[in-house]
Amino acid sequence: MKRFEIVNGMRRNMEPCAVLVWDDDSNFLSIDIDESATEKDVPMLFIPFLRKGQHHIDDAWVRRWVEERIVPSDGQNLGQVLRANGLQLYDSMLLLIAGEGRCAQDDFFIQEARGAVASESVSSRVGNIVRQAREQAGISQVGLAEECGMRQPTLSRIERGATNPTVETLNDIAKALGKRLEVRFV
Repeated sequence: MKRFEIVNGMRRNMEPCAVLVWDDDSNFLSIDIDESATEKDVPMLFIPFLRKGQHHIDDAWVRRWVEERIVPSDGQNLGQVLRANGLQLYDSMLLLIAGEGRCAQDDFFIQEARGAVASESVSSRVGNIVRQAREQAGISQVGLAEECGMRQPTLSRIERGATNPTVETLNDIAKALGKRLEVRFV
């Protein structure tokens, strides 16, 4: 799991407006926009999410943002670009990282998250698992929250890793998704 801050290079304080999370094992992407970010602080693709009060962007939309920032897979001089970045195969995330997420469209770039550690927190791992299972099931946060008898903001906090859900809550989520809860000590 790798975390990258999204930063506007034209801002004086250079504080990140969002965090891009890349699970390089499953190739799953997500972006969490900072709660204090405004429309002026974020890339244009993120604005509709902020207008709806959404601070989490799922895999499909993140991929759109990544793809618009890198050389397309059918782009001219692609072989040259891959060689210059030490890549043999086209990989959008590796190209994004190699170019620090910079593009001619805006002044945003990515940098490895400050204080990034080799292993993510338990609550973040649990949140990612819940979010991935929900998205694979094709259920909205609102729908899953209703099914579990909780409010959508509570489920959102669980998925973002901002809270530690109880085992009972996780069991309710698993049942609603047609899954079973498994706890392991490894």
